[in-house]
Amino acid sequence: MQQLVSMEDLHISFDTVRGRLHALRGVNLTLAEGETLALIGESGSGKSVTAEVLLGIVDMPPGRVDRGRISYKGDDLLTMKPSVRRQIQGNEIAMVFQDAIAALNPVYTVGWQIAEQFKVHRGWSMARGREKAVELLGRVGIPNPQERVDQYPHQFSGGMRQRVLIAMAIALEPRVLIADEPTTALDVTVQAQIMQLLARLQSETRMGMMLITHDMAVAAEVADRVAVMYAGRIVETGSVVDIIEKPSHPYTQALVRLALHDARKGSRPRISGSAPDLVTPPLGCAFAPRCAHAQAVCTKQDPQLHVVSGAQSAACHFARELHLG
Repeated sequence: MQQLVSMEDLHISFDTVRGRLHALRGVNLTLAEGETLALIGESGSGKSVTAEVLLGIVDMPPGRVDRGRISYKGDDLLTMKPSVRRQIQGNEIAMVFQDAIAALNPVYTVGWQIAEQFKVHRGWSMARGREKAVELLGRVGIPNPQERVDQYPHQFSGGMRQRVLIAMAIALEPRVLIADEPTTALDVTVQAQIMQLLARLQSETRMGMMLITHDMAVAAEVADRVAVMYAGRIVETGSVVDIIEKPSHPYTQALVRLALHDARKGSRPRISGSAPDLVTPPLGCAFAPRCAHAQAVCTKQDPQLHVVSGAQSAACHFARELHLG
């Protein structure tokens, strides 16, 4: 499979009134053609910033790239001309945002919003773009697309609005699709439908998909590989099977327990404590204050990703013991 995206030692920070916030602290990841990579972690872990910097929608300033490289098909997105990067990000890298109400313009029909992309990027007439919009709405499972293409976002249910966003994202046939919490605020049945739709589209087009989620159970449905993020770093990565069956980082283990919890067997487990303040990142392992396995070395030395087994790696001083245990 062709490698589409590669991030190497990526450091992103934001200037705030409290000082510089270190949002990403040495992120390394890859995404290949036809692959689904799930980025998993709680709020503030760096998942969305990773996706947004790839898409090029991080405001700079206050954001800035302190170090690192983002490659798309071997070319560094961070050093290429802005006009070239806009062409790539408009045509070849697309994103499904989590908040459809905020992402869709309420004063234009959904058909107009889809057709506009073809006018801007392909030079089509709006009439031709509307015909393509009808086709796309049907493709993502919206009934009566010929009629609904002329309706406004408020006339669609939450699940149908999310389908409209997906239709917009795949309109220009991107090679990379970023899905940022695409099932947030949807009921369980609709969540399953949206994830099945994304999996089908990804299979049909062979695009690489980066799924941003906080839910290991959602990732297990569609992902090939998983990268677990905590405090701006990737703390474990591997195949979805390895991560679910043999998690090797204490944080990953906690996420898996949450995903596998049976409500009939008692109260839902939780991860005690809170994530660290990334204005003043800790010296050692960022997860140490919340970790039941932490020892003195964890507060002094920051563990780096190292191979635990096969293609599975974890950033924990005791990852191999936890993997075998």
